[in-house]
Amino acid sequence: MNEDKKTPGIAILCTHDGEVQKIIMDKFGITDESIYGKSITFMVSQDSLGKCLKFLEEIRQSEAVFDWELNVNIAGQITALHFAGVVVNDSILIVGARNSTEVLTLYEELMKISNEQVNALRVAVKDQIRTSQSEAKDENPLFDEISRLNNELVNMQRELTKKNIQLERLNELKNQFLGMAAHDLRNPLGVIMMYSDFVLDEASNVLSDEHSEFLSTIKSSSQFMLQMVEELLDITKIESGNLQLNTKPTNIVELISKNISLNKILASRKQIELDFQSAEEIPEMEIDPGKIEQVLNNLISNAIKYSHPETRVLVKIDKKEEEIIISVKDQGQGIPDEDIEKLFKPFVKTSVKSTAGEKSTGLGLVIAARIVEGHKGRIWVESEVGKGSTFHFTLPLPENYQQPVKQPQNQDIIKQQIQDIKILLADDSKINQKLGLRLLEKLGYQADAASNGKEVLDLIEKKEYNLILMDIHMPEMNGLEATRHIRSNCPEEKQPVILAMTASIAAEDNNQCFEAGMQDFVSKPVNKEDLKEVIEKWSSIIVNQSDSE
Repeated sequence: MNEDKKTPGIAILCTHDGEVQKIIMDKFGITDESIYGKSITFMVSQDSLGKCLKFLEEIRQSEAVFDWELNVNIAGQITALHFAGVVVNDSILIVGARNSTEVLTLYEELMKISNEQVNALRVAVKDQIRTSQSEAKDENPLFDEISRLNNELVNMQRELTKKNIQLERLNELKNQFLGMAAHDLRNPLGVIMMYSDFVLDEASNVLSDEHSEFLSTIKSSSQFMLQMVEELLDITKIESGNLQLNTKPTNIVELISKNISLNKILASRKQIELDFQSAEEIPEMEIDPGKIEQVLNNLISNAIKYSHPETRVLVKIDKKEEEIIISVKDQGQGIPDEDIEKLFKPFVKTSVKSTAGEKSTGLGLVIAARIVEGHKGRIWVESEVGKGSTFHFTLPLPENYQQPVKQPQNQDIIKQQIQDIKILLADDSKINQKLGLRLLEKLGYQADAASNGKEVLDLIEKKEYNLILMDIHMPEMNGLEATRHIRSNCPEEKQPVILAMTASIAAEDNNQCFEAGMQDFVSKPVNKEDLKEVIEKWSSIIVNQSDSE
């Protein structure tokens, strides 16, 4: 096989203990012959050491493992590679590439090479037997039988590899389908939830108790359905290696306090006391606040869900030398030892049942674990049946941290910012337009609406806007085209801030938005608090720029 045509990757033969025996190929330049006899863990980054050891253990137990993601050091850069491992006689063959499809392709290429070598060896040995031991005719049938069985085994391995490649492609199609589900299911579910919330908030005094209960059921059901869709999309991003973290300095104590306030409503329904303890001053953390809040929501809501009424849930934060530890302790049923290993696996549910019939998708802890690992933290559980459970997760402290002095925001400045911001909402759905305008009105902003990119361009010719909420998928001219036109043709002093409104989960779509000239994202279905946060963030920047001109 032509070396230049080989799939870029790495293939290493090692012992069952992980000691390198042979470098078969290395297109990434990770290895050299000096690592012979050393542990395979040399090539992974510090945060993947534990996972690499689990990978080796899984290969020894299962004999064939596919699609493990490990972080390795390539030319000084930490890069995520996908790996497969197979037991070959007394050794382990480890194959790595940029993605799971390339891993399977590379493995198939190696199997082809192996088959050619086996065939050549078989011919050479048969010739030697015929010339030097022609009298031993009874050995040839035995040799042929062994060769036939070996060929069948190699062909089966090749067929298995092809099937795995087909499954990978089917998995990609599944991800595309879920991407469409994001756009086609999240939006209407979000609309149902928000409109039922509006009616409950603004018309409760004219509704009968029965009708209010109907609306509350509609709202809670749409919330659960939306949660299911969100978690399916999250697990899809995790499977495809596209979990993205938008980190920023965050007051973790305030974040936890806010999350506990929201969950106290849920706890009060079961007369569960929900408390928070912070032992000492905690510095601002460089985290993705939305994702960490997702972890907190899962752990706290689970603690409430599996606890009996009139018990206590304690959330606690401690600071160690290089990390903080956040713990959620309940006085619930506890988890049997045989169920603990199931907790962080997708779609697997334990024998422990919720105490009030609450529903669960079986995905929350898997997502929470990957989010924590993405922040270079750890997550684990301590539990005793009948006495409750404590879930812990860690986050690394920032290096050389100095506590910034945070100035309180002046309410007059905030009001001025709201008055100064002229917003244009672009969305082809009239329902989404109406919902978006109503949300902006509740936040104190006045906005105009457009149904496609051409209408956006027409409106900015007539009126100056300093912030545009731009849907991506619109007829006639989509949001990307409209953004490129604005960035190319508007004078610099009139360039608005453009925020993408998207339900897409694909990293490529996010990159396209940035490349077109968009500056941030608002996830659909639009959440009131998220919308408020992102507009206030950019409002401050817009007003500061105006003051400096």
